[in-house]
Amino acid sequence: MDLWSTYRALPRPSPEAAYTIAHGAGALRLARSAANQPALLIATTGSGLTPRRLANLTFAPPLEMIVARADGTSEHARFAVLVCTADDAELERYFCRVVGAFFGNVGDGSVTAPSAEEVERTLDGITTLFCALNRAPRQSVQGLWAELAIIAWARVPEAAISAWHSEPTELHDFALGSHRLEIKSTLTKLREHYFQLDQLSTAITGETVIASLMLQQTPYGVSVFDLVEQIGTRAGNEATARLETIIADSLGRDWPDADADDLRFDLEATRQTLRLYRAIDVPTVPQPLPAGIKRVQFVADLSNAHELPLDQACALAPLYADLLPELFVGVPA
Repeated sequence: MDLWSTYRALPRPSPEAAYTIAHGAGALRLARSAANQPALLIATTGSGLTPRRLANLTFAPPLEMIVARADGTSEHARFAVLVCTADDAELERYFCRVVGAFFGNVGDGSVTAPSAEEVERTLDGITTLFCALNRAPRQSVQGLWAELAIIAWARVPEAAISAWHSEPTELHDFALGSHRLEIKSTLTKLREHYFQLDQLSTAITGETVIASLMLQQTPYGVSVFDLVEQIGTRAGNEATARLETIIADSLGRDWPDADADDLRFDLEATRQTLRLYRAIDVPTVPQPLPAGIKRVQFVADLSNAHELPLDQACALAPLYADLLPELFVGVPA
């Protein structure tokens, strides 16, 4: 369900009602408040829920209220309430997407009432996410877009999300056991990328594969949030919630840029540029390094590097088989 479209279609509640709710039934109901703000009404079992207040988010434990339906009828009900208090349409849209990811099937009458413990755990995740939006960014929008493109193309997106780094500053973007996939992107017409020397280290066990993308910028292209929506249609709620958390932690207060026209890229054209390389085939600096030299960064030109064919990459480990097959639709192996 597109919760943002559902919310926008809701009328403001009548004077006697606290909220207008969408059609349908169930324990989770999207609503519009009397203050014209998006809200999630939660019918929950148990007690002991704690009120919360952030800059753009408030939560109140269950209370009795009158809610109006979009058809003009009303009912008495008891709900806990999570409200987005920001006077910002983009943040309201973000709220609608996030509650759908974290709480699951909002508006689905088959969903049973979550326990107080389940609500608290889910609120912890949403609170962490909204707090991250006020911090300094930890990754560029371009770099994040490239990683999300890999997940969107992956044969098994939930496996890709599970293998995705928990911290944006981790050495490699995807890892499972002793196998790693590092994503590099460029806006130039040369296949040149920044590397940390440690990313190409042969001292660690297993295999590191480099995925190189040449992005094509266009205001009519796909944004970070477009990619998130695509991925969400294929991944389960738990995986999508993890995806949203990592994105918020990566972008911080730069999150509005994730939908900017100058940070949209042609997804299909970019897919055609994807090439794979084993780390040992990437040009690097001579070693051993002089004494006292650490944390070396450099630009490597992969134009003449030996490419790793798709079938050989997939045979290396399940990580690559799960992430790579759909990337090369229309591209020879």
